[in-house]
Amino acid sequence: MVRPGHAVWRGLLVALLLACSRPAGADEWVWNLPAWMEPPPVPADNPMTVEKVALGRRLFYELNLSGPGYMACATCHDPHLAFSDHRRTAIGITGQFHPRNSMALANVGYFATLTWADPNLTRLEDQALVPLLGEHPVEMAVTGSEERVLSYLRHDPIYPGMFLAAFPEDDGRIDLNNAARAIAAFERTLISGNAPFDFYREGRSDALSPAAQRGAALFFGERLQCGACHSGPHLSDMRFHNTGLHNEDGAGALRGRQAGGGQPDYHGIVAGQHQVDHDDLAECGERFRRQIEKFGHGGFSPCGSISPTSQPRGCQRGPVRWRQSGM
Repeated sequence: MVRPGHAVWRGLLVALLLACSRPAGADEWVWNLPAWMEPPPVPADNPMTVEKVALGRRLFYELNLSGPGYMACATCHDPHLAFSDHRRTAIGITGQFHPRNSMALANVGYFATLTWADPNLTRLEDQALVPLLGEHPVEMAVTGSEERVLSYLRHDPIYPGMFLAAFPEDDGRIDLNNAARAIAAFERTLISGNAPFDFYREGRSDALSPAAQRGAALFFGERLQCGACHSGPHLSDMRFHNTGLHNEDGAGALRGRQAGGGQPDYHGIVAGQHQVDHDDLAECGERFRRQIEKFGHGGFSPCGSISPTSQPRGCQRGPVRWRQSGM
């Protein structure tokens, strides 16, 4: 006969073992942001947790998430290069050159739209599936190799436990949708809010050099009006505009995109500064100068097709005149 005391202890032991066999409650993600910066919007069906971000980070660098097994998200979105690759256009896993570059991912969680080609793509969870499954162009070539990719994740010694911790409500189901949800959660943590200009607009006048302060005055001034579109906390109005710089179809289109372009978040525009030498900066400055001069002369698009915020400089005013300035 088992005495009552032993029965109680045995019941407690069984309860403890059952509790240990279940995933612990997910830890809510804590945002560490500057006072002026709000957290990015998070969809209700994919809440941020520490476990989900950790899984998304691992998947972001996982080569076996591609069809042939030798390309990761980080191949084109290098963290040392503002999560881009500094190529003029991206190259897919098959060697195919893409029509556009790999956009930097700094503050991507705040973007209202996520690609140059499709302004209706607004969720990171949906966008993450595009490079995996897309065929026009081919990026990571998972289409046709879904079972190989999922089999790798399911038989890996680490991933099943991570999926269980990240998605306890799905019993840790390992599929491409949950992989995309985890990657999206990680991408929302790629936040830049401590650039010199951020400190400058918070009131630290010494955060920018005198030359940079003159540039800011031009950028936001009436003459250039860059700030008409590059506005707000991320220096972007998150909309598409025809700036007049391209005209591949006679109506201002750029590589198949109908008459328009967007503005990225400018926090990631200068990346990997420890790897940039003076010649690189000089070349970057010269390219920017040529672009502004083209813009000032009206660009290539018909004036009637240019967005109103871009028209005054190109269609109604003369060219921009430059003067040399010290760094």
